[in-house]
Amino acid sequence: MNTGKSVSADRSGTGKYINMLTELLWKARAPVVLSGLVLLAFLSLFVGPVRLPLDSVTSILLKQLPFLGPNLHASYTSAQYEIVLFIQEPAVIAAIIVGATLAVGGVSVQGIFRNPITEPYIIGISSGAALGAVMTLSSTFLSNDAGIFSLQVNAFLFSLIVVYVTYFTSFRRGSVPVTYLLLTGIAISIFVSSIVAFIIYTNIRLQSEVFFWLMGSLQNVGWIDIILVGGVSAACLLLIMFLAPELDAIQMGEDYASSLGVRVELYKITLLSLVALSVSACVSITGLIGFVGLIIPHIARMLFGGSGRKMIPWAAILGALFLLVANDLANTIDGEVVIPIGIITGIIGVPFFMALMYKLSTGGYNA
Repeated sequence: MNTGKSVSADRSGTGKYINMLTELLWKARAPVVLSGLVLLAFLSLFVGPVRLPLDSVTSILLKQLPFLGPNLHASYTSAQYEIVLFIQEPAVIAAIIVGATLAVGGVSVQGIFRNPITEPYIIGISSGAALGAVMTLSSTFLSNDAGIFSLQVNAFLFSLIVVYVTYFTSFRRGSVPVTYLLLTGIAISIFVSSIVAFIIYTNIRLQSEVFFWLMGSLQNVGWIDIILVGGVSAACLLLIMFLAPELDAIQMGEDYASSLGVRVELYKITLLSLVALSVSACVSITGLIGFVGLIIPHIARMLFGGSGRKMIPWAAILGALFLLVANDLANTIDGEVVIPIGIITGIIGVPFFMALMYKLSTGGYNA
């Protein structure tokens, strides 16, 4: 007749095991995240426009090993080899590079603005890239002197131009207050986006091609893109990591940072330049992929703390993981077509953004 006590004991025991498991996962969060990235990167090679057998993909990967590969027996067709080498692998590596870059850009911009609801695009990177791409595709405003890379080059250059126009327009008495920088960035982004909309509206033939680029995609990324953009992004991320202590000081307030001897304006323009350079390089090959720079810094902060030295590398890893998941969903939701990845990140990002806003408004989250 002690049913009530036994149920309570069972619940207590279950709760104890759940707490132990939760604590164990929390302590092992670093290796779990790292192993998750490696595992997902491997599994993502099987997710794409064409489904390939496990043994074929594994054999292709082993065949690429420098010393062991040439001695292995090939169990795949030439078509399968080309799909993995020129479609699947570049998409996976691009997801890792772009996800890491956008996430670290988000950490930097949120620290500079001391605002948890900003991301790299707020300073005009996205609108500038869109303008350069649309003007190139229209062939009316810009030439194609760079050949097949004209779109990427012009998107990259216009991103940088808009960012620097935003920054220098925000100067007030020898400094750039973050409020002016934020508002100026929003205003210039809207203005540039209006020009983009006008060009698209008056060139109907561009609408389908431009739409896919504005929604973001990893499907057209090649090895040359990865080498160039990967080098730029890696160099910028390393420099941002090196400037993590200054970013932490600025995040505590510009007066506080100045009292520590930090040359605030110098470090602000340096960090913004590094973010603009790396993010615009990524945007130039993938199009616009939103919300990564907004979501991931908060997840990294909750898991690994708010110190820049911890947040920056872990945000890069989590950003890569997030974009791999988004790309896999883009490839599998509709079996017949690949959905632009920006749609997936938007669907995931908007609810997160609304939840974040609610937490901030109720004081439930200290950014």
